[in-house]
Amino acid sequence: MKDYGISCNSAKYKSYLPYASIMLFVYAVMFPCLLAYYVRMQRANATAAGLAGPLSFLTGHLRAPSWWYEIFALNVRLLLGGALSPVIQDTGMHMTVVLMILMGFSYATREINPYLNKAGGHREQALDRR
Repeated sequence: MKDYGISCNSAKYKSYLPYASIMLFVYAVMFPCLLAYYVRMQRANATAAGLAGPLSFLTGHLRAPSWWYEIFALNVRLLLGGALSPVIQDTGMHMTVVLMILMGFSYATREINPYLNKAGGHREQALDRR
């Protein structure tokens, strides 16, 4: 809810800027990087099925060479979910950029074809059909 009584130029408001900046970096940069690192390590140490480890829910529905695609999709969601809002203030321009990113993401998904089963089923169903 907006509160127009809060001054964005006050000392109290500006004192939150370092914390907000650090958390934005942690959430938007460090978290996806750490996630990608752990998923890659999990894939390297995986069993023959390639599904061992606590992060297998991120890669179980992807083809083996496309293990990184879910991290990429996470970054796209982070970008569309809020990272663009402080950068692009104009609503029309914001929507234009969001639509362009979504079109590029859809095209990349179609060209890369990272998923085992296009119908949205489970990995076991996709393996049974091979």
